[in-house]
Amino acid sequence: MTQPQAGTVAGRQMVQQLLMAHAPLRSDVAALRKGLEVLDAATTRAEEIEELLGGLTVADLTWQLKVGCQHFCAHLDAHHTIEDARMLPVMQHRFPELSGQIGRLRREHEEVRVRDVAFRRSCHRSMA
Repeated sequence: MTQPQAGTVAGRQMVQQLLMAHAPLRSDVAALRKGLEVLDAATTRAEEIEELLGGLTVADLTWQLKVGCQHFCAHLDAHHTIEDARMLPVMQHRFPELSGQIGRLRREHEEVRVRDVAFRRSCHRSMA
């Protein structure tokens, strides 16, 4: 499977997904560096460390769900794209009696794709 080029729609979507997932992680790395400084200080209190760790993006369940769902949706979209482009045309040609079911699958794939786009937009707005 070829990798999408950055100038294509798929490439730009991949870049956006990477940026959305990694920006909060960079913030977490900065917070962890600060935590290491706190650990080095003679006045370290356990509450400071707990507060620091609790404030990390990766500790946020909402963030974890958004990233996990986006990952799942990307794989589901790739799966449907491959089915639509490669498997369903072969099935249609070899088993014309299944055209009704194949048509239903194509419609369902499109419905999932539309919902996925709406979900990704929602995540992008909420993670920005």
